[in-house]
Amino acid sequence: KGLTIAVLIGLLIVGSISLNAQEAEPDPVIIIPGIVGSWNWGVMLSNTATSTEGWNFLPGGHDYENLVKSFEDKGYVRDQNLFVAFYDWRKDNVNSAITYLVPIIDKALANSESGKVDIVAHSMGGIVARYYIQSDIYRDDVDQLILLGTPNFGSSDAYSLWEGGLVPENWQTIQRAFINTYLWYMTMATGQTEDNYDTIHQHVPSIQDLL
Repeated sequence: KGLTIAVLIGLLIVGSISLNAQEAEPDPVIIIPGIVGSWNWGVMLSNTATSTEGWNFLPGGHDYENLVKSFEDKGYVRDQNLFVAFYDWRKDNVNSAITYLVPIIDKALANSESGKVDIVAHSMGGIVARYYIQSDIYRDDVDQLILLGTPNFGSSDAYSLWEGGLVPENWQTIQRAFINTYLWYMTMATGQTEDNYDTIHQHVPSIQDLL
């Protein structure tokens, strides 16, 4: 009889824990776009401007918009438990992690019951996330890290950009158009560099990180 009561109590405890786990809110999700996925006209067309405000997806970046919508369809709410960590993809990824990702994590943690967040990162965004998680400033606040197409062992595409100033042919058409236009603007309008090679080395050092 005593054993039966003990078993019943144990089952009640397990059931209570299970119920609480089911009722717990999911961790907030942070989406980190890849290279050229974040866009801010004021920052991108300036040589010196740095701002964490005013960023959005690259115009026509429907893949990321659809990713956001897929979470919203599951009940996530933008800027409550669903966030996008836009960043200046031209800068080195250490800068992106510290200046752009960490503040978004802090916002997400304000609505996290577990004190952790989940990260879904695409391409270069995964490198940014890894820089944070593998750094000395990491605060053990990431539960799950999901990498989508992240070049953890480097990207051969980056070679043509870094060594030749040539945008890879296999990049999406809209990505190629925007980055070619941007490189042209920075080369011709600023007068600080002579060609795409110089412009990338001076203004887009993150390309080297992808190697």
